[in-house]
Amino acid sequence: MASPAGQFTFCRTNRRQRATLEDVAMDLTRLAVDAGQFINRAVQYTEESLGQAEKTGLNSGLEERLALVEATKTWTDQIISQTEVLLQPNAGTALLRFGETQKRLGETERNLVQSTNIHFLTPLRSFTEGEYRAMQDERKMLVNKRLDLDIAKTRLRKAREADERAET
Repeated sequence: MASPAGQFTFCRTNRRQRATLEDVAMDLTRLAVDAGQFINRAVQYTEESLGQAEKTGLNSGLEERLALVEATKTWTDQIISQTEVLLQPNAGTALLRFGETQKRLGETERNLVQSTNIHFLTPLRSFTEGEYRAMQDERKMLVNKRLDLDIAKTRLRKAREADERAET
């Protein structure tokens, strides 16, 4: 004897098989309908192209909008294509542009070094080699004069002290 659970499983499996067969039948029916529509449309289009069937015209406003849509699609495709070409790295062109940029950077650096030498270092060197030396010479002369003055003051003081001692 089969158990009630086993019978239930069997019934459930039959339902699933029936559902699958029904799905296949529905799919085949749908395929036949779609194939029939495709054939009918192909025949109508061919007859219209050969002038054997009448073509229903569209509203002129709608035809203009459809033409505008087609033109927009064409221009959009061209924009996409040109943008992709622009974004694709071209190794030869990129290297040439890189080389030109490096050349300009080198020229700019050379101009910076030259300008710095002329406008910054030359005045500083002029100060250290010319004006500073003159100031040092003046300073030495001032120190020498101060020493001479101090010597003279010391002699004067000693002479006064000697005179005071002599008087006393």
